[in-house]
Amino acid sequence: IWKKHRQIASKIFTIRSLKDHMFKCFMATTDEFLLKIAELSGDDNDSDLKSVNVNDMFARLTLEAFTFIAFGVKLDCIAKAPQVLEFPKAFDGAFASLAYRILDPFYLVKKWLNIGKEKQLKQHIKIVNDFAYDIIQKRTQVLNCFVYVFLVIPLCQTFFFFFFF
Repeated sequence: IWKKHRQIASKIFTIRSLKDHMFKCFMATTDEFLLKIAELSGDDNDSDLKSVNVNDMFARLTLEAFTFIAFGVKLDCIAKAPQVLEFPKAFDGAFASLAYRILDPFYLVKKWLNIGKEKQLKQHIKIVNDFAYDIIQKRTQVLNCFVYVFLVIPLCQTFFFFFFF
């Protein structure tokens, strides 16, 4: 089965189509990024230039670009800078907690007792899961609307046309 799926997907996901899609998404995100950097730094011919946390801004750019490329969802984490957003904070926190497990030989006990980093990890994963489920729910609603508009309505029109005429 996977071989058949791979053959079908190979025609859809060519390197050129992925490269074009990624380039368009990243260019749009980069334009927004540059405008926000200019806004935060006060780059409108003012004499008082402000400092900008470049590490935070590049992390926002990376997250924004990859969520837009992978899921087609705009997080607006660049536009809302320097405000701390819930999803990026939870994503980074979950990654840090998982990386900490390598150093902690008692992480299974802490997980069972729900204390320390394991308690934080559970909270972070809940936020990440809620974000993912929200994306899935929105996509399902769009798909249902598409099916209704392009399949159900034309079928009803055809039925009524043949029934009444």
